Amino acid sequence: MGEELNGGGSLTPIPVGDIQVTNHVDRAGNPAGGTIEGDGLYIRWQSGPTRKERPNQVPIYERNGAFVEDVLIAAQSRLEFYQRSEYKCSENAYAIQAIDTALKALAERRANRVARDVYGKNEK
Repeated sequence: MGEELNGGGSLTPIPVGDIQVTNHVDRAGNPAGGTIEGDGLYIRWQSGPTRKERPNQVPIYERNGAFVEDVLIAAQSRLEFYQRSEYKCSENAYAIQAIDTALKALAERRANRVARDVYGKNEK
């Protein structure tokens, strides 16, 4: 949410958009997709595992929706675009750094899951 100064000089939150969030789970309680919708925004999340086992073959990975990393990269890209304009500011730089930290954490999580051979599966 954004903020604006009210008459007394304190900050009052102002909404930046009406966002509708829907998250789904499968019968086992695992995340199973969902959507996020708002003005100029539509995200359809990955639903179910991406890893498809094939007898006597290397597994394949199929996506049917967005990953959290995709959305973070999109937001980071937009902020970097602002940083190349007259709207460059320290707050944008801080937000870019925070997103980069989040992306590194998620990459570490993925590498850990690959090492344990559970990447793309509904396994911990």
